[in-house]
Amino acid sequence: MRALLSLSWFVILLASCGGGSRDGSSPIKSTDTSADTGAGTGTGTGTGTGTGNTPPPGPNEYTSGSSERCLLLHGGADRIVSNDVGLPFEDTSRTVQAWVRTNYDGQQIAAGYGRGSAGLGYVIGVTGGRAFVSLAGTDQIVGSSTVSDDAWHHIAGAWDGTTAVIMVDGVSEGVGPLSGSTLAGNTTIGNYAEGSAQHDPWIGWIDDVRIFSGARSPDQVADDLDGLNSPEDLLLWYDFEVEGDPSGSGITVEDLVGDNDGLTVGQQEHPSFPPCR
Repeated sequence: MRALLSLSWFVILLASCGGGSRDGSSPIKSTDTSADTGAGTGTGTGTGTGTGNTPPPGPNEYTSGSSERCLLLHGGADRIVSNDVGLPFEDTSRTVQAWVRTNYDGQQIAAGYGRGSAGLGYVIGVTGGRAFVSLAGTDQIVGSSTVSDDAWHHIAGAWDGTTAVIMVDGVSEGVGPLSGSTLAGNTTIGNYAEGSAQHDPWIGWIDDVRIFSGARSPDQVADDLDGLNSPEDLLLWYDFEVEGDPSGSGITVEDLVGDNDGLTVGQQEHPSFPPCR
């Protein structure tokens, strides 16, 4: 789940993280920090059902010999579903974050949890090529940079019960009000489920999905982009290091810190967990 850093990004990352070092055995994904214009709010989470678009292409600047694996989704019904035991509900503050790579700029959900009906689930994803956070069915807080560029990016959505922040690669890109009350339902990776309907399916790669209690600051997110820490406020963590070479439905995905092990749902050959690329 880690790519070698280019020199320019390494300099930027050192500046944002106070010069912290990385474990050489677990280099982080490379990211593109170029931005286009505009950050703000939108409405809704869409109702697309996905058509299994072609996911991003093969290996690209990954550490030679890396054994780390990522989740690869092809849209449609591909997803991971689990309980949401012990996660923040109602208007309790929280942060959901993940590494993502996609070349699809339509609206798609990377990760979220809560009851699958309007205003009752909390999600992060991509819309119009930019990262967003939303209480599903209510306003979105949208970032400013393009993340649908077939490069790895870290996206994080923090909410203190009133105001939400969307962060890309450890940098705040949008701030605004979100109102709602998340109710218990499911944790879902790869789309947004409303009853039996699946909306906004993810097309591409996802890794290191983590859910925290409390609204994390950009500095906190930037200091832990490599995902090596396991702070006390970490409530759910999927690293997708599934043994063997499994694919399809019924694969158990371990929650490393909580009680929300997930199961894959999809087709015969996907979801899958190939080496990260």
